[in-house]
Amino acid sequence: MNRFIPLWLWASAATFAWIAIYFLVLPHEAAQAIDLTLTTDTALTDVQATYGGMVLGVTLLWIWAALHPDRYTAGLWSMVFIYGCLALGRLVAIAGGAQPKQLIWIFLGIELVVTVVSAWLIRRKRLIHSHTPQ
Repeated sequence: MNRFIPLWLWASAATFAWIAIYFLVLPHEAAQAIDLTLTTDTALTDVQATYGGMVLGVTLLWIWAALHPDRYTAGLWSMVFIYGCLALGRLVAIAGGAQPKQLIWIFLGIELVVTVVSAWLIRRKRLIHSHTPQ
């Protein structure tokens, strides 16, 4: 179990690193993939800050968490909150009448799975530790 957790964190870090680099290096192309058009310098700056800079920060958080077993739980909780809130945002838009393209549905599915698996790993880790003799 403990070998899977850092791999899980590294997988998320790698995914988010790719997204961050894509938005930092090719922001117009990256934005077009999700139907955004960056028509002003303000839009460009904000998209690069949010999808590039903030996502890179989350990437570094997951790398930091993956590097030491004492930080696994913090990394997993951050995955629950981040992926869960991404899914919540998409669900709010869909409930409000948005009809996103298939890519967004794929993102939503991934976010829900990662949220549930991360929560399960936290629970499993706690159960294992609560039954381990000290």
